[in-house]
Amino acid sequence: MKLLYPQFLWALTALAIPLLIHLFNFRRYTTIYFSSNRFLQQAVKDSKSINRLRQLLIMATRMLALAMLVIAFAQPYWPTNADGKAANEYSSIYIDNSPSMLAVVNQTDLLTKARTQAVEIIKSLPEQQKIQVLTNDFAGRQLNYYSKLEAIEMIDEIKPSYAFRSNKAISEKIIQAQEKLPNPNIDVYWLSDFQRAAFAENLSAPDSWTQTIVPIRAEQEVSNLAIDSVWFDRPVLQPGFDQELNIQLSNSGDSENRRVAISLTLDGQLQGAKEIEVNSGTKTTTQFTIRVSDVKAYQGEVSIKAGTPSFDNTFYFGFNVSEPFQILLTGNNENLAKFKKLFKDSIFKLNYSPLLGLDYQSLKNYDLIILNAAEEVPSGLALAISENLKAGKNAVIIPSSLSADGVNTVLTAAGFRTLGTKSGEARVFKISWQDSHYKGVFNNRPKTALLPQVEEYYHYSKTQGYPLLSFENGEPFVSRLTHGAGQLILVTSDLQKNNFDQHPLFVPTLLNAALYSRPSAELYTLAGKPNGPKYASVPNSDSPLRLNVNDEEIIPRQRNVQNKIELYDLASEIPPGVYEVENNQTLMGYLGVNPPPAESEWHFLTDAEIASNLGTGEDAILNADDNQLAYIVGRAYKGSSLWQWFVASTLLFLFIEMMLIKIWK
Repeated sequence: MKLLYPQFLWALTALAIPLLIHLFNFRRYTTIYFSSNRFLQQAVKDSKSINRLRQLLIMATRMLALAMLVIAFAQPYWPTNADGKAANEYSSIYIDNSPSMLAVVNQTDLLTKARTQAVEIIKSLPEQQKIQVLTNDFAGRQLNYYSKLEAIEMIDEIKPSYAFRSNKAISEKIIQAQEKLPNPNIDVYWLSDFQRAAFAENLSAPDSWTQTIVPIRAEQEVSNLAIDSVWFDRPVLQPGFDQELNIQLSNSGDSENRRVAISLTLDGQLQGAKEIEVNSGTKTTTQFTIRVSDVKAYQGEVSIKAGTPSFDNTFYFGFNVSEPFQILLTGNNENLAKFKKLFKDSIFKLNYSPLLGLDYQSLKNYDLIILNAAEEVPSGLALAISENLKAGKNAVIIPSSLSADGVNTVLTAAGFRTLGTKSGEARVFKISWQDSHYKGVFNNRPKTALLPQVEEYYHYSKTQGYPLLSFENGEPFVSRLTHGAGQLILVTSDLQKNNFDQHPLFVPTLLNAALYSRPSAELYTLAGKPNGPKYASVPNSDSPLRLNVNDEEIIPRQRNVQNKIELYDLASEIPPGVYEVENNQTLMGYLGVNPPPAESEWHFLTDAEIASNLGTGEDAILNADDNQLAYIVGRAYKGSSLWQWFVASTLLFLFIEMMLIKIWK
């Protein structure tokens, strides 16, 4: 048996005076009765001696009652092992601070409850215990162990995190910190609502772990309606043109279909509102048509009125309306008038330059290069086109009927197969309707479409790239070849030898080659996501991009990617919203930050599922309130508590004393 010595000393001090008095009387009586060898004979013969014997027994029971009470105050226990110390001197406590923990139960959110219970656990640990405090922030300091006081201070500082972390990722962080320890054995505490999406993986817990699981749940599961994502149909917005903004909503409920009001605002101005029904357990997409008037950065919000939980009722995004597309036409200029007519809209700027007058260094400034019927192409130009493709720009190459050498030089530089021999007349037989170049171009697919005809064409491989328009033999008339981040549109026939430039398909083929020469607008990022949106770099500027977050200027991590600056690994504690991105006080765009869609999946694991997915037994799960939790955890380190038995012994001796007083007179 072990005693908690501070409590024992306080109790002993408080009872010292009556104990000394009773000890003095006890010594006097024992001196009288045990000094003689004829004690029993005197006790029987002398009534006065019998009365003294009664007083002696009363005093003995009173002293025993006092002794039991002192020991009870010292909180005695049977230790868990021979020396009374906990087997593991290190503990890891994971506290879920994801958005789902903001659910309110009895006027207290789950995160506050989790923090309170974590503090109670820490207070119940041995004084020498070292503790790792881990949250969804995955901050660097969370990979170390701290004293009890330091750990409690860290818990007091915990705020909601909008990063999504799986149980596998959390376990890896615990193991990463554990690898630094001299003693491999640790106690691991999990405090979470155990949302199904986050704790879906089945883990094999290390043998060095002793796990304790504390579920912190809302009273019941609810059907959660949330905005899942937003995107544009076209990759680039231009002023004066309509654009469809797609919005996807999800209903994580199992049985309740819900109607919801949804609205869209741009730069604080309402663009539209409607009602939409989202069936239970499904996702539904709706659209808003927008038209912007200026070349600038825009910020937007999509909102729904869906009640609680509310963290996913607003979705934030931002985008830039771009400058006109820069297009270079080179090679044969016989079709220059047709190309000028095709790219007459203000969103395009067409430039013509003969092959001999080209500055290869300037090619990187063009979004689309059209090489038309060039019999020969310098190797330097071919390499420059290849580099443009790698950087995400596009190119259209059209062979000359006199020779395919010029086109083949470009194909070889980009690592593609070359054009083969020529064949005579043919008709285009098939359209790749689902390809991005043609998807959505036609309202209805014509059953007998009148497709382009050619007088002659060059043979090309059926398996190279993605055929957009194909002949009956399967060989491509127009093919889309991917090189790096760019697309090479290859036409296998000279425009002088076909009617393609007079066909309606010519317009979407060339216009989309230009439109897709810029990457799709990255409208938003997700909290905790390792990569992020990209912004235009500023020439001759060494200043980093800055974010304005709640009137505070921060410099996020950033890197150069394909001549753009990418913001990545944003701090997970940045709340959802739209933030200005600046370079030297110049607005570069807006950054929309949203919680991961998985956080909106409002389903939670049962106790059996929690134990299974964390690789432990159900006996590791503690469903207890704060006081019970502290007692259970403390007992695991101290052993079995005995104080209640000593209190019972105190009452027993007091009862015996009362009986001696009342009965033995």
